[in-house]
Amino acid sequence: MPLNYDGEFFLPLGFGVKKGEQIEIKLERLPEPTASSRSLGGSIKIFFKKLRSQKLGHSYEYPILAAALVKEEGNKIEVIYNKDFGKVKGLVASAQRIILYIHGVIGDTESMVGSVLQAKVKVNGQQGPLQNYYDLVLTFDYENLQTTIEDNARSLKHRLEAVGLGAKHGKELHIVAHSMGGLIARWFIEREAGGTNKMVQHLIMLGTPNAGSPWPVIQDLAFALLGEGLNQIPEMVWPAKVVANLAAKSLMFIDDNLKTLDQMQPDSPFFQSMIHNPDPKVPYSIIAGDKSLTTSLQSQDRLRRLMAKLFTPVVNKVVDGLVFGGEPNDIAVHLASIKSVSGDRTPQPKILPDVACDHLTYFTTEAGLKALADALNPYFKQPY
Repeated sequence: MPLNYDGEFFLPLGFGVKKGEQIEIKLERLPEPTASSRSLGGSIKIFFKKLRSQKLGHSYEYPILAAALVKEEGNKIEVIYNKDFGKVKGLVASAQRIILYIHGVIGDTESMVGSVLQAKVKVNGQQGPLQNYYDLVLTFDYENLQTTIEDNARSLKHRLEAVGLGAKHGKELHIVAHSMGGLIARWFIEREAGGTNKMVQHLIMLGTPNAGSPWPVIQDLAFALLGEGLNQIPEMVWPAKVVANLAAKSLMFIDDNLKTLDQMQPDSPFFQSMIHNPDPKVPYSIIAGDKSLTTSLQSQDRLRRLMAKLFTPVVNKVVDGLVFGGEPNDIAVHLASIKSVSGDRTPQPKILPDVACDHLTYFTTEAGLKALADALNPYFKQPY
């Protein structure tokens, strides 16, 4: 990935695209020249950072429904995925209460699933990690740039059916979905009979754009988030793995023909269709992060200078309205959009109090983990 350091900020400049054994660098923008005695116009300094992304080993045969073993060694969370179909099916057969993680458009389940150890619930006066109250953790990783939300929802249904979680399976399945993953889960529940067939007993959505995202181009969102992460602008510093995953994922946002891009627009046919979805009779819990609860005036000032260097004035109108506007948001989505699920349902969606985190820290901050635990706590009577 090409980067520039201008004395104040690290600025992502473009992407690296693999061409056979070589990497072709595509520059999307150039920094301002710096003063130089070697030329009248100054020089532009660009350096390159090699990024390596390893998701679920070396396999990319998406979509993948896997069983996840999550453990902590030396204050470090380790996730071991089991993708073997027969073994996953056997684990499902012997399980009664199951939790399933679905990631969003930026990220993967590995950055989420550690929360089964870090989020603590209190039952009968005893506090323990979420993992104590489930006997199986599943993950759903999927391709989300060229594959539509509807197609991923259908793939999710087919894979759940294949491992024994079909209609009226008789078990308890809770889905924890981040960002666009919540839309996949909703389409599966509301349009693919995941609700009426009693395949899902509870959906928890974190940062899901239920009325669309204000970002007109996902690539700009990736640049904005990456810029913040590289420069550690949020009051809560993003974990290095979150920034690395975002950078690796950003390499993929180069194709103008992204099917999910149009779907994420508030006025898209997808969201117009969602309005008319039937009541699935499934409990929903909604968690919305408010970045203003975590950002000081000094950080806002620094963030404004960074955005001015990253984007053109046209794009900055959007950035200004979202990052600095009066409407609360988690950087990627307005809170009003996150909470935009019809209340005319049985049961009504449960909207938890606003959380002091941003779009990429729901699963790593104390506030985000507490909200997840609070959403799930009413369902537990005793640990497994």
